[in-house]
Amino acid sequence: TDSAFLLGPWIESARRLGEGHSDCFSSILDNGDCQRFLEWNARTQITTWKPTSKESTAIPQGPVDYAAKHWFGLIRDYYARRAQLTLEQAVKDEAAGRPLNKTAMNHFR
Repeated sequence: TDSAFLLGPWIESARRLGEGHSDCFSSILDNGDCQRFLEWNARTQITTWKPTSKESTAIPQGPVDYAAKHWFGLIRDYYARRAQLTLEQAVKDEAAGRPLNKTAMNHFR
């Protein structure tokens, strides 16, 4: 396995870049925490490519998972969990006799 395609080293590299810095500002995250900001940015770059806060109730317009990568840590920790949540929602909606609740699905992305 090439470490260039592993989530862990990618995230650690981003966090290292933020060590000792407190001048990172974002309207989405707490300002000043450069390690957290650069980790968030690194995760966004390899998944959605859309800066979206956790408090958002909907996904911004545009392609979903535009920057999706098939890296080991992403498949295991991110995509597998989303697939599980999607399946659970689909089963719940099917049992209730209704179509898939896309609003609920927004929270899984």
